[in-house]
Amino acid sequence: MTIHFVDKDIDSGPIILQKTFDIDPRSSYTKVLDKLFEDADSLLLEVLERLRTPGFLPQTNDYQGTKTYLFPALADVKNYCAILKERRRGA
Repeated sequence: MTIHFVDKDIDSGPIILQKTFDIDPRSSYTKVLDKLFEDADSLLLEVLERLRTPGFLPQTNDYQGTKTYLFPALADVKNYCAILKERRRGA
């Protein structure tokens, strides 16, 4: 999870805080969101503390931004379902 300043591009602003999570690749989208939101309040408090710290400098974000996606096409949904089915079989 990356918390960063917002600029004109998507996901490209200077980074305030990053945290990684161990996520089972068979997890559904909602399970992943649950995992991320589990720690969201403590991460927000940490971000606010960092911003209050005198001399805090955000980390440079080398990421070039995220492509903006529209709603998935039917073929995309079917492909995603096939991927999830394969992951669950590997359990």
